[in-house]
Amino acid sequence: MKKTLLLVIFAIGASSISSMAEDAISRNVLKNPGFEDVEMQDVDTTYAELLERGVEMSAGSSVPMPAGWRLNDRDGWYKGKACIFRYVEGEPGKEVFKGQRAVYLASTVRATITAKQVKVTDSPRPDEPTVKLQKANHFSFYAKGSGKISAGGYTYGDKDPAKFDDLLVTPETFTLTEEWQKYEGTIELTYEGLGAFAFVLVVKGEATVDEVELIGF
Repeated sequence: MKKTLLLVIFAIGASSISSMAEDAISRNVLKNPGFEDVEMQDVDTTYAELLERGVEMSAGSSVPMPAGWRLNDRDGWYKGKACIFRYVEGEPGKEVFKGQRAVYLASTVRATITAKQVKVTDSPRPDEPTVKLQKANHFSFYAKGSGKISAGGYTYGDKDPAKFDDLLVTPETFTLTEEWQKYEGTIELTYEGLGAFAFVLVVKGEATVDEVELIGF
């Protein structure tokens, strides 16, 4: 009886330690989550397609843009849909939620901003941040505006032809308000052939966004 009890206690203890270790290594996998880091970009070249579509954004050969984030010309930013991108500077609690910078997205259909890819794994890798396979990855961000905003992402794996929608997002969308609010949910990546994931925010309406978080390993 004592031996059985000790085995049960040991199993519970080992499970608790494993859970604590996983929690301890959980981290925000996004680079530049508050949009504070600036990268000078040749917008005339990098975003020539968006400029041709009439997207309202700063143009030039050396324009400050948020490092680690990209406007994907293959997803949204449609011609004639009142698309706007601005790299915002301002006062915390007013133009921005925290720090000095945020991003502003607008479209009557779909304006998107994409983070850099991160690897997808089924266990932690202490040497690099990754997102969890077939487990809930918690996300959150602060935003204000009007219309709808949603989180999602692009998935990259071994399917042929490639699929980019193997994920479950809860909740699917949020309704924006004029005041800064925190929005949060989960993203579950659902098939084992995944190798990488890129987090995306999508706006239908207008939104200023700041302090984005995606918790993986």
